[in-house]
Amino acid sequence: MDYRWFGSFHLIAAVVWVSGLLLLAIVAGIYAGKSPDQPNDVSFLNAIRAWNRKVTSPAMLLLWLFGGILIVKSGDLFQPWLIMKLLVLLFLSAVHGTLSKTIRLLAPHHPAQTSLMTRQSKGLIVCSVAAIILLAKFRASLL
Repeated sequence: MDYRWFGSFHLIAAVVWVSGLLLLAIVAGIYAGKSPDQPNDVSFLNAIRAWNRKVTSPAMLLLWLFGGILIVKSGDLFQPWLIMKLLVLLFLSAVHGTLSKTIRLLAPHHPAQTSLMTRQSKGLIVCSVAAIILLAKFRASLL
């Protein structure tokens, strides 16, 4: 298959994954801020969990798969911009895990205990994605 196809699939997976990450971050922020006497909407949370399990998490796996294929095909493994991009992607994968756990632990009458990362995740996701885009766009000047 052509390099451009893998690049396109990589980009599609990235858009789906980041969209799902932002969804998790928004939902975690809303529910974490609720008082304990306000019940959580269990059917809504179940739908978010299902979306994460069936769409967001597979998109992350496809992103890593197609990204790995692109690295092998291009031979760019030891380029500074790519190493920085991979570090940011590892961080975003950790944010995904933290948000997934937060959503999973939300119970009908109990707000989840949230970490600083969870509370700041929307901004962290947006800044991380911006950094990845800039690293990929200006990679030639970072060599």
